[in-house]
Amino acid sequence: MSADLLRQRRNLLITSLVLIAINLAGATVKSDVSVLGASIQFANPERIVWGAWVLWAYFFVRYWQYLNEEPDLGIHQGMERWILRNFPMDEYDSQFRHWVSWKYVIFWHFRENHEDWDPEDWRISAQDPKSKFRKVIWTFRAFLFVATKTPRFTDYGAPFLVALIPLILVMWNFFQSP
Repeated sequence: MSADLLRQRRNLLITSLVLIAINLAGATVKSDVSVLGASIQFANPERIVWGAWVLWAYFFVRYWQYLNEEPDLGIHQGMERWILRNFPMDEYDSQFRHWVSWKYVIFWHFRENHEDWDPEDWRISAQDPKSKFRKVIWTFRAFLFVATKTPRFTDYGAPFLVALIPLILVMWNFFQSP
């Protein structure tokens, strides 16, 4: 993980946690604030919270940009290892190299290549599950494995979840108010 991505993740998490604290604690910004013994008076104190939201949006976009520059997050590799380790093989499969190829984020195919073939000559394995429901279950289980047994999800995905909490809280409060 690059230093720039770490910095953006830290900033996003801090602004998100501040907004969560403001929202959950029901905090309001007063027009009179004392900082180091000096009194500061705000004409529009609610704009400070607006500024925090602007910072949140900025850090959210920056984190997304730096995350997209990372060469490999390792999430799909961890999921592939889990699928290969738990995939039912028979003795016929020992002559083949197997791997999982990902399409988009969650769709995958089980591919194979005979050990005597050209590495570019591959095919979708006959063992590839035909049921989309079964693939969804396997994908979900593999993701749970990566999310709970490796730091990959907490490094890259969890900051987005934390960042969405203040947005959800504000929307909840908006729809709950008369």
